[in-house]
Amino acid sequence: MILDKKLFWMFVILNFIVACASVEISKKEKVLKMARYDNLKEGITKNRKLCLEETNKTNPLKIAKDNPEFFGGIKPGSKYWPEVERTYSKYINTACNYLNEDKALEKYVEIYSEEMSDNALEEIINFYETKTGAEYLKATSSGNDRMQKYYAESATPAYEKAMKTYTEELGALIRKCRCERQVRKTP
Repeated sequence: MILDKKLFWMFVILNFIVACASVEISKKEKVLKMARYDNLKEGITKNRKLCLEETNKTNPLKIAKDNPEFFGGIKPGSKYWPEVERTYSKYINTACNYLNEDKALEKYVEIYSEEMSDNALEEIINFYETKTGAEYLKATSSGNDRMQKYYAESATPAYEKAMKTYTEELGALIRKCRCERQVRKTP
């Protein structure tokens, strides 16, 4: 009888070990693991920092220089100028901090859970855990950082040129409109 009890408990323990070992991780957990490999949260932080760096290349002083009427007649040195600078700073911070890491992670899980099968997720994770996969992840991270910087550096001059053209054309249109109103008022 003692032998049967020992055998019984060995069987129970063995089944427990086998059951624990064979438990598959959920699809959500697989996607979260993939997100960690993809450095999703770090990428968002880097993009925020890059956004702040690039948008700070254009400032109220530069805008006022390019278009003196942009701030409705408030000029550098006026008593309202510090408020213009604070408002601009608030705008930049709001624009660059639009993305929340946790919400982005939720969206990432939603998208990749819908778009990928369990098997594909497992294969990608297994690949990432190889030497080649680790090298790929490192190159992708570095490459993405460099491409983001390139995009931002390319966008800044294009944005500045477009903004200058826009404000010049808008200014011309405003002056034209004012002139037409003055002509109509003249008896």
